[in-house]
Amino acid sequence: MKGLLLSIILVEMLLTGCVRNIDKMTPSPKISPEVTDRADDTPGATESVTPTSTPLPTPSPTPISEPVTNVYQAVKRLVVAEKASHVFVVLQREKGPECDFYAFKRQGNEFVEVFNTVGLVGKNGIATIEEKHEGDYRTPAGIYTFGMCFGIKDDNGISPLGYTVVGEDDYWDSNPESDTYNQWIKKKDLPATYDKTKYEHLISKKGTYNYVAAINYNVDPIIKGKGSAIFLHCTREGSMLYTGGCIAIPEDKMLIALSMIYSDTYIVIASSFDDLMTHVR
Repeated sequence: MKGLLLSIILVEMLLTGCVRNIDKMTPSPKISPEVTDRADDTPGATESVTPTSTPLPTPSPTPISEPVTNVYQAVKRLVVAEKASHVFVVLQREKGPECDFYAFKRQGNEFVEVFNTVGLVGKNGIATIEEKHEGDYRTPAGIYTFGMCFGIKDDNGISPLGYTVVGEDDYWDSNPESDTYNQWIKKKDLPATYDKTKYEHLISKKGTYNYVAAINYNVDPIIKGKGSAIFLHCTREGSMLYTGGCIAIPEDKMLIALSMIYSDTYIVIASSFDDLMTHVR
């Protein structure tokens, strides 16, 4: 009996050892880390990333230009506005010889009105450059700079471009047949015989030529017969109703205008507001 029990015990011990050895030889299954949709503070944790589409930027609306309904808005958008230090605007009134004259100076990116006044243009109004000709009593439309400043009275040094006081020998040639047409000349340059209506004796124009600024119309090049002696000058008190093609304003305003005339001062002459708008961007 004892021998049989010992045999059974020995067999059980052998079987138990084999099972344990088999467990050691079987590899443990690898466990993949769990993928979650939330962030994990544990180092090595994996986050799932959900792709998103980036919205396109909303385009800025195209700026709408402010409508121009008056001279004050128009002057800021003139084609010469960026290069002008001062601007004069001449706007004819209802086809007659009266006009509204506006004077502006640059202040930063804006133009500030210095004064406005009622003035005069040619007896027959304002003409396009194509229509303008000598003796038509019309003021040429367009945008111009200024040439020489002069007058019967002394300007007392207020003119930035310089100033000449006229004398007995000073004339302006308005003869289309002349080689000095539309130019300042001296008495010695006059023909032996000449038509006084075609050569202006400047000192004789008392009142109107007390202060004058020559407008650079028909100067480069000078075309014979296209018009001459187009000036900004003073009105004559009392009987003056129109000009021969110049622009006239009261003397006190003319003095202020003289002080505003630089090489980059422009004068815009228009027969109507619609005409003025052709020079606006």
